[in-house]
Parts: sequence; structure tokens; C-alpha cells
Amino acid sequence: MVTSLTENYEFQRVYKKGVSYPGRYAVVYYRNNHHSDSLRLGITATKKIGKACKRNRARRLIYENMRLFLPQMKTGYDIVVVARASIVGVNFFTLGSELKRLLHKAGAFYDE
Repeated sequence: MVTSLTENYEFQRVYKKGVSYPGRYAVVYYRNNHHSDSLRLGITATKKIGKACKRNRARRLIYENMRLFLPQMKTGYDIVVVARASIVGVNFFTLGSELKRLLHKAGAFYDE
């Protein structure tokens, strides 16, 4: 089951106590949440990306790629994906391959 990170303190906890995996288009923060059997996901896009239209598109691309990965992902973790300014104009599949690489580095997938 996937829930969203909604509160600022939840994001801050993942930033401070989690491990970051930087990529060209996004940064993935990954942390064990110790008390939940669900995967909690947060997606952020700052104003450096552009106006609301571009930020929303970046979030939609990230969310859709993450949705496709969910059946293969471990539960009990908090994940925050932060979009970078270079995400503007990127292809869906290019972003997906980068996110998959970063999540593999983090150990978010079950062993294949």
C-alpha cells in the first residue's frame, strides 16, 4: 500500500536521516520508516524548475514512473523524490530509467 508524505516534518525527517542518491533529473531520498508496513512517497518540485505548469508536469512524470515501479518495491520505507531544473523537457522513458537506476542504488526493489 502506498501513502503520501504530506507534512513538512515528514519530509524533513527523510532529508535529515535518510540517504540521498543524486541523478541528472532528480534526487531520491530513501529512509526506513521503522513503524509502517506501507511505502510512503513524497514528490517535490521547486520554483527553480519554472512556473506551476512545468512543476506540475515534472511531478506527474515522476509519480507515473513511480506508480509503474510499485509492484517491485519494498514496503516500510519513506521515499522523497526532488525534481531538478534539468527535468524540464525530459522524455518519460529517460526519466523512468534514471529513477529506476537511483532506486536500485538505494535498494528499494526486491531482489530480481
